[in-house]
Amino acid sequence: MNTGFGQQTDSMPQIPAMRQLHHEYIVRSWDAIRANKAQLVPISEEDQRNVDRILFQLRNFIERSELIDNNGKYTWLRGVNEILTGYLNNSTVNRPAPTSIVKLLETYQTAMRSQLKGESIAPLMQVLDLESAGLFAENIGLVKNVGINEVKDSIVVKQCVRNPDRILPILVKSPATASAESLIIQAAFRNPEELYSYAAAPNPLGKKIQSVNHPFVKIVAQLALTSTGRMYFPFLDQLYTGKLKMDSITRYVGNDTSSGYYSLLVRTRIDYASRMQAGDTPMAAKVLSAKLKSKGIELYINEINALHDENNPAVRFKIISRLSPQELYYLAVTGEEELYTSSYVSGVYPRIFSGMKVPRADSILKWVNYDYYKKFIKNCSCL
Repeated sequence: MNTGFGQQTDSMPQIPAMRQLHHEYIVRSWDAIRANKAQLVPISEEDQRNVDRILFQLRNFIERSELIDNNGKYTWLRGVNEILTGYLNNSTVNRPAPTSIVKLLETYQTAMRSQLKGESIAPLMQVLDLESAGLFAENIGLVKNVGINEVKDSIVVKQCVRNPDRILPILVKSPATASAESLIIQAAFRNPEELYSYAAAPNPLGKKIQSVNHPFVKIVAQLALTSTGRMYFPFLDQLYTGKLKMDSITRYVGNDTSSGYYSLLVRTRIDYASRMQAGDTPMAAKVLSAKLKSKGIELYINEINALHDENNPAVRFKIISRLSPQELYYLAVTGEEELYTSSYVSGVYPRIFSGMKVPRADSILKWVNYDYYKKFIKNCSCL
């Protein structure tokens, strides 16, 4: 069966009066595109000639084809016009690499051929930009194509590629798309906290996230179903790589006001600092830094600041008396804005060095892998 456009006569057949208006719509839409001065990509004279040729071929084929019944001819003429009006609407949208009108119509010719053969048009989406692919997914001549679900899936993927920070908001509208699992995995590594929030939601996307069989996604999804899940977040990278087990964190989570949780934060941050010096970026490193600061303030700084009128240092600084030099170091550099000057000068700073066998600044910096060293040196210079 001949579904091609090549072997056609040079003249248009007589068009029935009932379809003449549909042909006129196509002509008007093309005239409107040519007259549109606001479109981002100007259409050259050569492209205009090519469009004239392709539109003639499409209209001629629709009218002459024995493969298309009377109702189908209306459908395909409307389909051609929808491509043109869609292009006109999209032509002023500021987006990367928009598909040219010539390429769009050539692709539509191929799509029509595929549809008439009962073949999928999904492979054609590779050559189209996001907005143009959307025109094909909604086109009246193609909505029943055998590959329409793949087409819609490719559009979701294109949306996520263009907006990688909005993968999960996009998937909320299309949780059943074929590429959902791979996209969820990408989103997990980009923003674990966002995944945590979506994984806890009682909706189709939340259920989809819970079903993904990927070790990192499973960790985050599991935590999302617990009331204390965020307490584990600073350690996500080490949980994923196996350096920490869930149980080694859980024993502190139930009593997170103890020094054990803060100590674990410090040890993890020191490990992260070493990796970051080597060019690695641990997952949720910013979450750990924020938690290290907030826990330092909550557990220690608030108390020693509150005792600023206490003259006995043993009483005022009792809460930090058992902290290691490394833990005191992080208390100083992460809580500098909250620490009273007296708390720092007479309490935290001297105790960093009193806990060292050889009290040297370069030693403490080595112990913490030079993490926050500029801030520490700045603070020291102010003494």
